[in-house]
Amino acid sequence: RPPRSTLYPYTTLFRSRDLTVSFMRSLVRQFPDHAVARYDLALFLQDNGAPEEALEHYDTLLMMQPANSRLLFNKGYVYFVYLEDNEKALDYFNQSLQSDPSYLDALYNKGHVLEQMGDYVQAKTIYQQVLGQRPDYRLAIEGMNRISNQAE
Repeated sequence: RPPRSTLYPYTTLFRSRDLTVSFMRSLVRQFPDHAVARYDLALFLQDNGAPEEALEHYDTLLMMQPANSRLLFNKGYVYFVYLEDNEKALDYFNQSLQSDPSYLDALYNKGHVLEQMGDYVQAKTIYQQVLGQRPDYRLAIEGMNRISNQAE
């Protein structure tokens, strides 16, 4: 899952999704260069059925911070989880890793995309890299188990 910012939890104070989105959009309109407000809106939108609009906000943020590995990761995550576009997801996870080669979540998700694309050899190699850096990375362990089950 993408990391949360400090403002995102406050959105749960509103009783409706529409009121929350309205409030967050008004913050972004009032403070268009406020990266945290825009980031929170993008996260909320991706989690609440508007992934395409979330991508627009990530694009705006990337204009401000073109090498931000977290933003690149989030775009990959939206393409992978919400829009099921493995090619674009893989591209953004690769860009995130180019920006920050130590970003373990991006590396894991790259492996997961490759697994979904049927490239089990590459996916296994990546999961092994993740586990080499963090042996208790639960999702990479599960990925290795899924790949092992594919071989049976």
